[in-house]
Amino acid sequence: PWASKSETNSALHLLSLNHGGVASGQVALNWKASGQATGHTVRLEVTTDAGSNWVRITEGVSASLGGVVWNSGSESSALALWRVQDEVDPGVVATSERNFVLHNGPIYYYVNDEFTNSDVYCSAAGNSSNTGIRADSPKRWVAEILETYNLEPGDVVYVDNGRYQTAEATTIGDLDAGSISQDSGQQVSIVGNSNLVGGTAFIISDPEASGFRLDGAYGIRLKNLSIQNASNGVDIADGYYIAADQLNLRSCFNGAAIEASSNIVFSHSTLAGNQNAGIWFSASRLGSMNVDSSVFWSNRYGIYTHQGFTYVSNSILGMLASNNFGFCFRQDAPYWGIESDYNNLYVQQAGAAVGGFQIGFGGTASTSIYPTVSSWALATGQDHHSLAHNPQFADPGNG
Repeated sequence: PWASKSETNSALHLLSLNHGGVASGQVALNWKASGQATGHTVRLEVTTDAGSNWVRITEGVSASLGGVVWNSGSESSALALWRVQDEVDPGVVATSERNFVLHNGPIYYYVNDEFTNSDVYCSAAGNSSNTGIRADSPKRWVAEILETYNLEPGDVVYVDNGRYQTAEATTIGDLDAGSISQDSGQQVSIVGNSNLVGGTAFIISDPEASGFRLDGAYGIRLKNLSIQNASNGVDIADGYYIAADQLNLRSCFNGAAIEASSNIVFSHSTLAGNQNAGIWFSASRLGSMNVDSSVFWSNRYGIYTHQGFTYVSNSILGMLASNNFGFCFRQDAPYWGIESDYNNLYVQQAGAAVGGFQIGFGGTASTSIYPTVSSWALATGQDHHSLAHNPQFADPGNG
């Protein structure tokens, strides 16, 4: 209960961390005493496992003092509670109504499908009734972790091997954001299983739904995830300091759609067979996106920049069909630019092109086309050290 009373009208009420919240380091624990409890002493206890085990942190404190500062040490937990209890009348006690996050270091969460085959993180099958805070009690969906807990910088959600078929996007907002940083230790990370066979695959059954939607989020890292058949594999709106590492985004409308965002990094990722763009990018004013060591294969556009500044290096762009472009830029956008070099820009057949500059949109659009690396480099000053070779992938259709 939030507060309790005795027949003498003694009562204790919690004033801090009663309805959730986040605490670390030196934590203020405040309460209010009323009735005869004001003349009594109280003890304070904390639990980090939702009440299964309580640890006394102080005793013999005057109830009328109304607060102490607790040195929470190095422990972290998403299931912390605290309580204050009258030492004269033990029936008078107040316990926090909701868990708070004790965050003195990263907290690890776990998600799994219905099976444990080839798992590396979890020792049990996923279930929505599990806590999600232990490897032997994984949740079934990432969304359940986000709905249940308050994620903080450095936290990691491990998503084990399996096929996660859903008709809904997994949405991450600012309440589960990391820090304003590209340091993985300061971001909130969603990390899949890196097994070459299987892996963590999100199959989106509604073609109008995105795979992961980051809405007003910052300091988020998506790693070792495969997303297929979505409207946008990753949909970022008003996002900053977002990292995509070792993603496989294929057979979507856009592998990634990024709008009003900046400080976006794609690395070691594959974006293949997407109907429109591998990445569709529209920055916030002078916003930027960095692409490194990634593969864009058989997309309508490898990278389409509507607005913003794009940096691309050490990547392979394969344009396999007529009207495929490696790069396309809206030349009439108020802010745009590109720095690109040390790539392999492979055009397989006539009608495909390394790059294009578009003016206008829809039926009135006109596009200047640069079909070869040499014509693209001459026109833009970019990719002077880039190649135009067939990379000879063993099985490009399957990644």
